[in-house]
Amino acid sequence: MSYFLRTTLQYKIAGLWELGLVYWQRQGRYYLPVSQSYFDEQTNTFAPIFAAQHEGLRLPDYHKMDLSISRIIGLPFGSAVLYANATNLLDFKNVRDYNYNEDYSQRFAEYLNRRVVFFGVVLNWE
Repeated sequence: MSYFLRTTLQYKIAGLWELGLVYWQRQGRYYLPVSQSYFDEQTNTFAPIFAAQHEGLRLPDYHKMDLSISRIIGLPFGSAVLYANATNLLDFKNVRDYNYNEDYSQRFAEYLNRRVVFFGVVLNWE
């Protein structure tokens, strides 16, 4: 991997809420593409022939931005943490790998998780 970038910003809003933003970027990993295929009569299927090791390619660069917001609230019996998160906020299409059709003539991108949003409450008793 030639580079890996991670930047983090955190901000407290009036001492009540905490807002966080994280951005990730890195170079895509190496992979060996299928250069051609042949029909195997014994199994009645197509089999791939991969490119030579020195002809490997890289997947597209990986990008991701996550957003989080949280607040701690005091309660008579303890505290509660309210939170909400959005991962891959900008909905980048990060390629995990490539899949092929049955005769390896067409390639299709398989993506990592797209945008995910979740929220909740954690209760703490004292």
